[in-house]
Amino acid sequence: MTRDLPHIIQGGMGVGVSGWPLANAVSRRGHLGVVSGVAVDIVHARRLGDGDLDGSLRRAYAEFPDQGIVADVLDRYFIPGGRRPGEPYRTITKMSAEPPEHLIWLTVLANFGEVWLAKEHHEGQVGVNYLTKVQLPTPYAILGAVLAGVDFIIMGAGIPIDIPPMIRNLAAGKPIRQRIEVIDADSDYFVDFDPRSVVADGWPRPRPKFLAIISSNTLALRFRGRTAGRRRPQRPAARQGQARRTRSARVRTTRRGRSREVDRGWAAFLVGRRLRSAGSARRGPRSRR
Repeated sequence: MTRDLPHIIQGGMGVGVSGWPLANAVSRRGHLGVVSGVAVDIVHARRLGDGDLDGSLRRAYAEFPDQGIVADVLDRYFIPGGRRPGEPYRTITKMSAEPPEHLIWLTVLANFGEVWLAKEHHEGQVGVNYLTKVQLPTPYAILGAVLAGVDFIIMGAGIPIDIPPMIRNLAAGKPIRQRIEVIDADSDYFVDFDPRSVVADGWPRPRPKFLAIISSNTLALRFRGRTAGRRRPQRPAARQGQARRTRSARVRTTRRGRSREVDRGWAAFLVGRRLRSAGSARRGPRSRR
C-alpha cells in the first residue's frame, strides 16, 4: 500500500454507475474516488446521443488538447436535444486489433472526459479501474486517463504484468507494443500504438501510480518478480534456506484442462487444516473437566 493512497477506495467497476459524479463526491471527502473505465467510450457515445443535456461531456471535452478530435467525435455521436422517441443510437464500431482512427479518438476522449469530470473543482485524488482481460482498448483508454491527470490506475481480472511499463511509456509519450492473448493461436499478436499520433505536444505527462488487484500470494510473488525491475529484498539469513525450498517446491496440477501453479507449502497447510477439522468432527466436542 503506497503512502499516498487515501484511507478509503471507492470501488469502480459498475459500468455507467461508478461514474464521474460518484468519484467526484468521494474525492471531495479526502478518499480515492474511482471511475469505471470499462466501455466508457460506449457510455459517452450514448450520452451524446441523448443530447448531453447538462453539457458535462462537452465541458470536459473543451479541455482536451486536440479540438479536431473533439469535433470529429461530436459530429459522429452528438444529437442536439437528444434522440427522438424510438430513434436508435448511432452505430459504434467494435474494437479490434486494428481499430479505425475515429474509434481510437472516441476511446481516448471518453476516458479523458470521465476522469476530467471526476477531478473537477477539487484537489482530491481520482483513480480509474480497467479489466486486464479486456485488452484491445487498454492503451487508448489509459492514454485518455493520463491526459486528464488521473492519479491511480487500477486493474484486476487477470495478471496485469505488462501494464506498468505501458503506463510509463504512454506518460512519456513513447510508443508501446501490447501483446494480445488469443486462445489456441499459432503465433503472437500485438497492438502497436504511438500516443503522439493522438496528441503531438505536451510530453511527458505526470505518470499515475498503479494498483494491481491480485487474489493470491503466488500471483503476487509472480507479479512482483516480473514488474519490480529491481532486486528483491534479502530475507533474514535463518530463513533463506527455507524460502528457497518453498519457492522450488512447486507442483503443476490440472483442473478442467487448465494448468496452474500450486505452492506445496500452502497446499499442505490447507490439507492439514481440513484433516484437523475432520478429526475434530469425528471426536465430537471436548468435555470440560
